[in-house]
Amino acid sequence: MNRRHLIISTAALTIGIVLGGLWNSRAVAQGPGFHRYEYNCQPGIEKPWKPEGAMKLNTMGAQGWELVMQLPSNPDVYCFRRTLY
Repeated sequence: MNRRHLIISTAALTIGIVLGGLWNSRAVAQGPGFHRYEYNCQPGIEKPWKPEGAMKLNTMGAQGWELVMQLPSNPDVYCFRRTLY
């Protein structure tokens, strides 16, 4: 009887792993990692801690832009991205 239970348990586990792998791969393929973006780099945003600089950054954020990076070679240039709809 123990051998029969072992065979049934192994078969059920194998089927579960195969079906779980198929289900998981479908979920990942439709996941949020497949976005398309547009990019925009804005020069001349100086001193973002002052009201003028903060207003420029807030305006970009209100338009749906997400700050990606500040250029290391020119710290007054900020690069943004937003999802294409």
